[in-house]
Amino acid sequence: PKAPNYYDPLSIPGTDGRDHSRQRRLLSVGFSAQFIKEQQAIINQYVDLLMDQLRKFGEGGSNPLDMVTWFNCTTFDIVGDLAFGQPLGSLRNGSYHPWVSLIFVHVKLGTYMYSIAQLPLLAKVIKACIPKSMTTQVEQHHALTKELVDTRRATDTARLDLMHAMSRTPNGLSMSIEEIYSNTGTLVVAGSETTATALSGHLYHLLKTPEALRRVTDEVRNGFESEDEINYASVEKLTYLDACIREALRIYPAVPSTVPRITPPEGNMIFGEYVPPGTILDIWQWPMSTNEEYFKDANKFVPERWLGDAAYDRDQKEASQPFSLGPRDCLGRNLAYGEMRIILARLLWNFDMRLAEESKNWGENQEVYIVWFKPPLKVHLTPRN
Repeated sequence: PKAPNYYDPLSIPGTDGRDHSRQRRLLSVGFSAQFIKEQQAIINQYVDLLMDQLRKFGEGGSNPLDMVTWFNCTTFDIVGDLAFGQPLGSLRNGSYHPWVSLIFVHVKLGTYMYSIAQLPLLAKVIKACIPKSMTTQVEQHHALTKELVDTRRATDTARLDLMHAMSRTPNGLSMSIEEIYSNTGTLVVAGSETTATALSGHLYHLLKTPEALRRVTDEVRNGFESEDEINYASVEKLTYLDACIREALRIYPAVPSTVPRITPPEGNMIFGEYVPPGTILDIWQWPMSTNEEYFKDANKFVPERWLGDAAYDRDQKEASQPFSLGPRDCLGRNLAYGEMRIILARLLWNFDMRLAEESKNWGENQEVYIVWFKPPLKVHLTPRN
């Protein structure tokens, strides 16, 4: 069973049994491969704007840009549009929409509150140390989420988006308004922050690995006659880019932690040992996918391991599961892969890139509050002639 005090009981990660099946059936339409293809015009307009903004603010490569911020602005704008039917404006303004800024506070406070719940005798003392401003910001985030949802639901439109998926009633299935509020916050974070993190990690490791950068750049620039040919379907042929993405998700999974479980009243036998009832357990993604027991050169960025290189035949690739497995695997997998392929291909087509000196060690010593809390990733982007 899932560990208590970690999940929102109204959103899909926190539901069990029939409730989980009901919500997943409703939501799956909004994350299907067909749905993503149908939303290409929306996705492309934001990727176009990203390229324009990088050219504008990069000053010909002389001004290093924080790609963490630009990736977050892009993915939140895309998913915000797909969810609410309106732009959040982060990309155009070059800064986060207030709702996006509040999300990061919400995630950090959620980590604190879950940790506090494991220390009931000290809970009151620890809670008193949490700044009031943080809890106020979380309340503001909830209020703004409801406002965005209500505005979209009041709009008379037949647009097929995530709100449409949650508001449908096929075969008598439906979601309550409270479930819609809860799932909207969960899905927008899951469908945007994690993709921006994956893009940041990919770009960092790629720019630290010159041969991989050269090879993937050649693949993209020789694979198309013009930038207009780069789309959701055409990028699937870029096998080396795909290997780079898989390797980046292994060495820097977007969610390094995992969702905790609790042993049942009778306890559990795990790896041949008895674990008492009520024990909270989890297996973190990052330590598992960078373990030398499962991957040769586990801390090196080696895309070739995913392309049949004999030197890595003994890798246990099933140890890298960035989107999880089974009936609770990530609904947003198709959207995440589609966004990453298109954005990275367009970046490689348009710019020659190098890490700024202050970001040479960007991937080291990052803190985790469910997700990575990332410092700026400064990159020089020189437009191609």
